[in-house]
Amino acid sequence: MEKIKLYSHDTEVGEVDSDTFELAKMELKDGKTLLGVVEVLMKNGFTSALAVRIALNARKSNNRSRP
Repeated sequence: MEKIKLYSHDTEVGEVDSDTFELAKMELKDGKTLLGVVEVLMKNGFTSALAVRIALNARKSNNRSRP
């Protein structure tokens, strides 16, 4: 399983497995709000700070992949 690096203002702040990152991206594409994605991640055992960072990075990744 691949690890995805998480960034905040060009500084690496952690890593998460690719399955979790893809879950966050998919939830956002399905119309969930950022807070909704954070709630899903927290139910899966992530701390609030890490869940927020995963969700923010996933949203940024989704925005980059738009045509």
